[in-house]
Amino acid sequence: MRRSAFTLIELLAVLICTAVLAAAAAPALSGLASGRCAAAARRVQLDLAWARQRAMSSGATHWVSFSTARQTYSVQGENPASPGKAGAVTLPDPATNAPMVVRLNLGEFTGVLLTAVALGGGTEVGFDRLGRPLTPAGSPLAADGTISLTGGHVVRVLTGSGLATRSGP
Repeated sequence: MRRSAFTLIELLAVLICTAVLAAAAAPALSGLASGRCAAAARRVQLDLAWARQRAMSSGATHWVSFSTARQTYSVQGENPASPGKAGAVTLPDPATNAPMVVRLNLGEFTGVLLTAVALGGGTEVGFDRLGRPLTPAGSPLAADGTISLTGGHVVRVLTGSGLATRSGP
């Protein structure tokens, strides 16, 4: 009886093919992490712009609150009938109608972290009816606010206009 087995040449051929495929996939996988960081920075920028636009269209102050400890941020709107941050409620996400709370380092943003938030000495920024950025105390933002993410991506909230800009690798 003859037993069948793989020859040494066949095993080497399989190992070489596997090595070539791994070498080709490595750059794509490293680009995946960078792409996630860029996507998260874009999402933060768009959500800040959305909160600003909602504040201008509704006439009520809107807030974006960040938590580096929980790796989340949320968008809240004040009730025009009862103004003040204390009465602000989390808005529904326009795409899903779920509460507008974005969690980083999970799902599509796995590996992406909020590394630092500097918004007028706090971790929240508000937008008034003219779109101007406010500190948590309700005063105008005196210096550009920054939200830093993994990979060197930074979202800035510009003083005066409240526009959100994004920079990074």
